[in-house]
Amino acid sequence: EPGIASIPAESADAVTDRLMQPILAELALNEGDKVAVLVNGLGSTTLLELYLLHRRVAKVLDAQKVAIHHSWVGEYCTSLEMAGASVSLMKLDKDLQRWLDHPCDTPALRVGTGQNTVKQPVRHTSRQHAHIKEPKKRDKSGLDRSGQITPDVFRDMMAASAEAIFSQRNYLCELDGDLGDGDHGITMEIGWKAALALVEQTDHTATISELCEGIGQAFLDAVGASVGPLYASGFNAAGEAVGDRLNLDARAMIAWLDGMAQGITARGGAAVGDKTMIDAWEPAIAAATIRFEQGASVGDCLMAGAQGASTGANATTQMQSNRGRSKKLGKRSIGHKDPGAASAAIMITAWAETVQSL
Repeated sequence: EPGIASIPAESADAVTDRLMQPILAELALNEGDKVAVLVNGLGSTTLLELYLLHRRVAKVLDAQKVAIHHSWVGEYCTSLEMAGASVSLMKLDKDLQRWLDHPCDTPALRVGTGQNTVKQPVRHTSRQHAHIKEPKKRDKSGLDRSGQITPDVFRDMMAASAEAIFSQRNYLCELDGDLGDGDHGITMEIGWKAALALVEQTDHTATISELCEGIGQAFLDAVGASVGPLYASGFNAAGEAVGDRLNLDARAMIAWLDGMAQGITARGGAAVGDKTMIDAWEPAIAAATIRFEQGASVGDCLMAGAQGASTGANATTQMQSNRGRSKKLGKRSIGHKDPGAASAAIMITAWAETVQSL
């Protein structure tokens, strides 16, 4: 992850001082204040190193005559394939201190429960293969059946986009490593594995709208990163946009794409130019709409949309990020393609190629 600055390697004490400086400035601690301290390992930093950081935190606070009420040192919130650590402080008043001391017994945190607490066996599950409820069936008698994209074709489109994402997993992680925490390819792979499992479980009488509802829920359940809720909202809105149809023609396909973009925007709040996936979705819709107005087929409209998405994704390279994790990089985000826009272009291209091959 790029972080806010790139500096030469420093000692544990120097790194801790660097972390503590903005925290102390924000909290404005006074003599006699009490704090809770969390020194969290992101996954591959040793416990010994974490305690070195905590040792320095304690010295810094002691110098300011600030008391540590309680400390937690360990791996409480990890990140995929990440080294490093974080330091968090919470300034306590009497109420916060009381609630912080309240007994709790959870998989992530135990406070005041003693050592003899009987623990239930942990049930290990794989999120991407978890059971997903099928969407509710709707009356199909009045649905519009015109259009080349049937529910079965739509299934093929989803499978094609999943395979495209799987094949570009490492590329998407590399892009995300320039701007974020380097896991976009992994999270998209997890999401699409869950989506494919949902599609395979769903009866072949399901409509496109019903499939979208299930795929959206699959993304939400499987993906902890921001793309989970973003694509959940996108697929739900896209499905609702074509809820009156069994098959999709060119006009309906563009309405579906527009619904996807609107759902993502409603959830994330991004706009064109913010250096996000919206910078691929909106150009795709605009390009597909132009071809539709020229009388093009649904396949040609989608191919135009794919070209628009790719152009939009490439254009993010020259943008400064205004949203998400990469916003803190400021001008350093310029020169790097947005991974969310890149993955959107990959998916739209896969859909277009599937329809064109019919």
